Amino acid sequence: MIILGADLSPTSSGLVKFILDEDMKILDIQKLGFCAYTVPKKKDFKVPEYKDIIIYEESKYDFYNRTIMMTEYIFEFIKDVDYAIIEDYSYGSTSSGNFTDIAEMCSQVKFQLLRQGTKIRLISPLQVKQFAGNGKHEKPDMEDEFNKIESQKIDVSYLPEIPIHKRGKFVGLRDRNGISPRSDLIDSYWMCYLLYNELLVKTHTIDVECLSEKYKHVLTHTTPKNKIPLIRRDFIQKNV
Repeated sequence: MIILGADLSPTSSGLVKFILDEDMKILDIQKLGFCAYTVPKKKDFKVPEYKDIIIYEESKYDFYNRTIMMTEYIFEFIKDVDYAIIEDYSYGSTSSGNFTDIAEMCSQVKFQLLRQGTKIRLISPLQVKQFAGNGKHEKPDMEDEFNKIESQKIDVSYLPEIPIHKRGKFVGLRDRNGISPRSDLIDSYWMCYLLYNELLVKTHTIDVECLSEKYKHVLTHTTPKNKIPLIRRDFIQKNV
């Protein structure tokens, strides 16, 4: 079985997939990220190179051509995925960029997954944060919690680190918005790890009571808006 976590955006998507054996053990973890760069006014500038990361010069791509470029890589990466978990739109956010561009780009990936028979789980940004910690985590906190995980995970040590504010009221603190592609991949890992735990329960590999309290909470709690817990919610799948 192959499962996918996807943090999709028109500029810096991050994707992580777990390759599982028939006993639900993790055999391998693969990743794909994107990172735009701007050309500084230096004659000796060299384009950065990172393993599993697509680097591109943002000024050369408008939204449509950038989307085509990114989805060509993404479609190849996701073609063998059985289950996928994708972060749903942050409807209440004022810092999520151009909502229309995000929706247009993300929908292409979702429909490609559905066409090929992948079962999809949409997850709210809050639930991802709750799974990683206390639900109020910013990008640096998500990374700190990621570093504590003892399970198999992706290597992001060679990627650019979250910058630290040098002035202003946040001086000395890491940028809460994180940095691409490092933060995008960590978010994607958290989503894939959440889906992995859900499938462990659904395949009766483990009992839900064996999960940590924070993992169990995300899978089993309800709200007035979402009365069906995640663990009992149907996957989105092609049925036409």
